Amino acid sequence: MSYNTNYDNESEESSDKKSKYNAAISQIYRLDNLFQKAEHYRNVGMLIKWNWVLDSIWIELASDSDTKDIKIFKKYIIIISKYRQKKDKLYQILITKEIWLRKLQNHQGKGTSYIDESEDDFD
Repeated sequence: MSYNTNYDNESEESSDKKSKYNAAISQIYRLDNLFQKAEHYRNVGMLIKWNWVLDSIWIELASDSDTKDIKIFKKYIIIISKYRQKKDKLYQILITKEIWLRKLQNHQGKGTSYIDESEDDFD
């Protein structure tokens, strides 16, 4: 099942519209809250709930993801369903999924920001 929407073919009129409000800060807060929940479920060993929260994080990041990221996420779905009953293996898979999501968040500019020595500090 695919929910492929094509926003590249929007009319000129709708593509000129700009939001009055920027939701970036709200999204960063939501992501932080979700990562905190993920940590809680990981710490108490609730692997399925941990996975559901990681899926919620993916939902926040998916709209700015590319085709490669979507393929990676789909691979996680397949491998997690395969090892759902093997807790030690599932735990290791979820660790790699969470690390991947954190890196994706950073790559999209919604997470940790590193200092670029080539930039000046005049924003």
